[in-house]
Amino acid sequence: NLIILNLGQAIVAVFLASEFLKQDKKNDTVEVIYARSMSNGQYMLGKTLGILAVFLVLNLIVLAIGIGFSFMSSSGSRNIFSYFMYPLLISLPTLVFILGLSFFVMVIIKNQAVTFILLLGYIALTIFYLNQKLYHILDYIAYNIPMMYSNISGFASFSEIINHRLIYFLLGIGFIFLAVYRLPRLPQPHN
Repeated sequence: NLIILNLGQAIVAVFLASEFLKQDKKNDTVEVIYARSMSNGQYMLGKTLGILAVFLVLNLIVLAIGIGFSFMSSSGSRNIFSYFMYPLLISLPTLVFILGLSFFVMVIIKNQAVTFILLLGYIALTIFYLNQKLYHILDYIAYNIPMMYSNISGFASFSEIINHRLIYFLLGIGFIFLAVYRLPRLPQPHN
């Protein structure tokens, strides 16, 4: 369920991330926010955590539905640990990566429409072409990464799964830091 939800979340996250930065500028609140005694990092961290919190609630709802169906079937896995690993392995790295990339592209290009086109094109390119290349290393959505949990052996190649997902999580953090660095701010008076 989370793999299917992951694509929708990635697309919606592109719109939310670029909309936040555009809306602040459009409402003329950006000068007030940027002049406050908060750092760029605090500002971007607040935006990122706000979006992640919304998607966390959605992931928990989808996860609860999946657990419910699993316990209703007689052949389903009863290991609750495995269910809670999936949002951490699938959704969190994808969301952090796409949010970081969206913030960075929006700060660099400063045009929401161009940002949408570029990032939605990147998502489509990843889904239809790049996810099969280079042993699925470019599959940031994790469509083709084998993540089935077995009651006998657990996750197959768990270290490879962790490494793959950490790549995108850390790239997302890096893009957020780059967006923080490039975010325009009004000069603050020093006391």
